[in-house]
Amino acid sequence: MGKITGVKPEIRILALTGLKNLNGKQVLIGAVFRGGHWLDGIIFKRIKSKERFLEDLGRTVKRSPHYGQIRILILDGKIFGKYGDEALLKLFRRLKKPLIVFQDGKIRKLFGLEAGTAQEVIRVSMVIPPFPEALRIARLLAEAYARFLKNRNV
Repeated sequence: MGKITGVKPEIRILALTGLKNLNGKQVLIGAVFRGGHWLDGIIFKRIKSKERFLEDLGRTVKRSPHYGQIRILILDGKIFGKYGDEALLKLFRRLKKPLIVFQDGKIRKLFGLEAGTAQEVIRVSMVIPPFPEALRIARLLAEAYARFLKNRNV
């Protein structure tokens, strides 16, 4: 697992959020950003099993064409805050990338990096407080997808 020793302004960040669509499946939505500057990609995955959500998430991220470039993951605390430390530690070990659980403008949990480094990642990636840009965009995409599904009655 590569240790983050310094935070470059264009560090590759994957921010992940999710939602439950109208037919009961979980949907994973992620935005890959270079710092807070450029959107490099989107990750989207429908997950059938709520019990296997983190397992499927790990597989999806590792299969992403962006995986090798991603240095850190920021997880939406509204979705991932309900998972215990043991489950998130397992995800961290599987992905071999540091994790930050971010909620309500604060870092809630950390795996694989020190608090000072995590604060620097958040600072570098934040354009419009209180959220890192990657997480803000992932949430906007999730909201747009939810509206799309509602209008289609899916």
